[in-house]
This record gives sequence, C-alpha cells and structure tokens, in this order.
Amino acid sequence: LASAAARGSLTEAGADALLRACAVSRGHAAAFDGDGPLRKACQQRKLMGAEAPDLVAQQVAAGGEAFAALKAMHLDSTNPPYQKLAEPRLLALCRDVLREYAAAERTAVASKGGRGLAPPPQLLEATTPLALEALAFVRDLDAGAFAKHCAWLVPVLSELIVCRSVPLRTTVAAVFATRLPSALLSTTRPERVQTPSDAVLTEAVATQPASTTDDTPLKGGPSKRHPGTVAKPYRLFESS
Repeated sequence: LASAAARGSLTEAGADALLRACAVSRGHAAAFDGDGPLRKACQQRKLMGAEAPDLVAQQVAAGGEAFAALKAMHLDSTNPPYQKLAEPRLLALCRDVLREYAAAERTAVASKGGRGLAPPPQLLEATTPLALEALAFVRDLDAGAFAKHCAWLVPVLSELIVCRSVPLRTTVAAVFATRLPSALLSTTRPERVQTPSDAVLTEAVATQPASTTDDTPLKGGPSKRHPGTVAKPYRLFESS
C-alpha cells in the first residue's frame, strides 16, 4: 500500500478502501489487546492457543502500513486528491496511536491483580516505533495545524511525559519545551464569563429555591445556616 501510494498507482477509491481496511484491522487488534477480560476468556477456552492471546503483530502491521501509506500520500504535492484524502486520516491515526499507547501504559499498572489479563508484555515495546513516528509527525506540523490539535495533544502528552520509553519520553519533553508554549499562547483568546444575570441563566436561577438569608460570612460570629460553627469575616486583599 505504501509503495503503491508513493508511485501514485492507486485510484482515490482504491486508496480509500485499502486505508479503511487497515484502520478496521488496526482498531480491532488494539481493542482486543486492551480487553483483559476478553483475552482471559479466550485463554481459558484455548481459542487462540495455550498462551495468552494477543493481536499485537496485526496491530503493528496494520498501523505501520497505514501510517507509511498516508504519509506518502500526504507528501505527494503532485496529487491534491491524495493529500486531501490523507491529511485528516493521518492526524486521526497519530491521535489514536498516541492515545492507545498512553492507555496501554495505564492498563499495565492498573491490571495487576485484576480480573483480566494484563496487556501483552510485548505490546508497548512493539508499538513504541509507531508512536515515535506519530509524535514526530505531529511535532513537525506547521504552527497553525499544531495549535489546532492542541485540544487532544496536551492531555495525551501530559500522560506520555512519564512513560517508560526513554526515546518517547524525551521527544515528548522536547515538544513541551519547543512547540506547546507558542501554540497555547496563539490559541488563547479572552472569553466573556457568563454570570447568573445572563439571559440563558435567568430561568435556571429563577427556579432555584430561595435560600435562607445568612449574612454570617460578612459579619462573623455563630453561623445561622450551620449551628455550632463560627465564621470569620472575609475581605478580599485583607492582609491580616
């Protein structure tokens, strides 16, 4: 698929069908490898052999093939339809690969002593190269595209900053240091704070039950609302 995409010998419909097949194959394998109870049930019934079942090889092969093909199509400036088809799918694949890697790290810790099987022991090591490629692609996006995807990038990178893979952790740290500050500043916009006097909240405020008047927080002394407690007056910017 990747070589065909690089040669431009695929039709747009053919590329679309093959990429969908790769996505379904990779998604199915990733879901299976992350489902500890299902894998344990398969092991108990020896549905996939005596060893703990996994689809790591399928996940890595389908993901690697799709990534290589999409990247080749994305870089093919002579074929705009290819580029248009590839860009959103390539970014979605990068997002899914990084999210699943972070989830696998969490599951590996949380599943110890659980009712299901832990993730396949080779899963993280086998998927690290693709996670590195995905992170490198996202890191090298132009400023506008990078800032656009910060909504999902920041949570994922925050998890991966403490992952066990040294190369991945180092790359994440570099992204935090070099790309995120400017991207976050460029996407920050002042927003009006909505108050209870706004029209959209008027109905909700009007339907709330009237609260018992309690000016204790302002005056101090025994609380009317919470008998047995004493409130201290609070003033903003009060130093003592």
